[in-house]
Amino acid sequence: MKAGEQTPTDAPTRAGENTAPQAEPDGSARDGAEPSLTADAQASPEPSLQADAKASPEPEADAEASAEPEPELEADAAASLEDGGVRARGGAEAPDGRRRRLTAEDRRKQLVGIGLMMLRTQPIHELSIDAVAAEAGISRGLLFHYFPTKRDFYVEVMSAAGRRLLRVTKPDPDLPPDEQLRQMLLSFVAFVTRRRDSYISFVRGAAGGDNFVVEVYATTRAGLTNRVLTLLGTPDATAPASPIRLTVHAWLAYVEDLTIEWSGLPEPDRPTTPDELVTHFIAALTALRAL
Repeated sequence: MKAGEQTPTDAPTRAGENTAPQAEPDGSARDGAEPSLTADAQASPEPSLQADAKASPEPEADAEASAEPEPELEADAAASLEDGGVRARGGAEAPDGRRRRLTAEDRRKQLVGIGLMMLRTQPIHELSIDAVAAEAGISRGLLFHYFPTKRDFYVEVMSAAGRRLLRVTKPDPDLPPDEQLRQMLLSFVAFVTRRRDSYISFVRGAAGGDNFVVEVYATTRAGLTNRVLTLLGTPDATAPASPIRLTVHAWLAYVEDLTIEWSGLPEPDRPTTPDELVTHFIAALTALRAL
């Protein structure tokens, strides 16, 4: 596409055209949804997205916090997806420096990355679809080609946030179980400290009662709980009424709340170091298991 040209979906509304909101499948209004697609979108029809944990993971910007390589999505790099040259506004950069059109998959990753970036400062239900589309340099209507409804987009952003937390807190499997637990907790404390506002938005979104956010948050907490149960040598204790599972699940809530409060203090005022905080968490779990 030449500089200055507009795609059919990004063209301004002509005088007299009907701009009434269109109804979405979930019943919410979809203002300005456009029936036409860009040429590349027409050539690459997209299947519906899955919001479960089997979706392709998005890489964590702070790679040092994770033992796994993160080749797919750069979530927080100044509202851009640097891997592969995919940036927030416009297209991607080819090796010769010229711009190329984004593939449908790149565009979806870009939009989710922008959503994750904006999630740092606001709960998911306050995320502006118009602002996400503007940051990507596309129309609101084109965003709805990749995510048919607001809810679809919100689910994918929250699912990506949950997968990211599970990924960056995954310990080195070659370590002994007790060291894996310590490493997991240190990674959790570091993650919340770096992205405190984003994490609070994640938690508050669940606390706000939005069903899809509650589900994603519960799935993420269940993943952490099962990981700890495995490290404690009780991987089969996953039944809802299992005493050890209930204990670990409640203990993680304590870990989360104390970490949020601790990370909110100015660093000189924090009463413990991260390592001392994790030692406290492990001691608390040991005490709870002894009750």
